Amino acid sequence: MFIARVQEEDFDVSSETKALQKNIPNIGAIVTFTGVVRPSADIPTLKAMTLEQTPCLADMQLYALIDLA
Repeated sequence: MFIARVQEEDFDVSSETKALQKNIPNIGAIVTFTGVVRPSADIPTLKAMTLEQTPCLADMQLYALIDLA
């Protein structure tokens, strides 16, 4: 079973990873990505980045990926 969520609330990556390992003990791999916002030559004073998403479009993309899995 695959579960995908789009949410605005903060979450703890470690807790999510542990829950995944507990619920699927024979899982082959868990891959996470954490990015860092940093200045560049184009934008030397960059302090933050805003990520915008449309929930219904994000859901559609996630479920399309689940169907491929």
